[in-house]
Amino acid sequence: MNNIDTNKPEAHGGQGVMASTNKVLITYLLSMVLAALPIVLLVDDAHWLNILAFTYLMGGLAARGTSLVALAASSRWAMGCFLPLVLT
Repeated sequence: MNNIDTNKPEAHGGQGVMASTNKVLITYLLSMVLAALPIVLLVDDAHWLNILAFTYLMGGLAARGTSLVALAASSRWAMGCFLPLVLT
């Protein structure tokens, strides 16, 4: 008796599993426009522009820390090298 499922799932509509390059590019460009829209709208107000810039910088810092911690969790060598950078 063989318990291994060898049936391959079929793609719907005759398309592959990966998204097309154009769809990925359009999604990326729309997300960049959406991220830049608050900057364009708040360019005249220094107070809210500073808050927005700080929010974007902290978001980038959080993404950096998350990726380095994931790398450190997968490797003891990386933990010794990169974890002190994340904690500072």
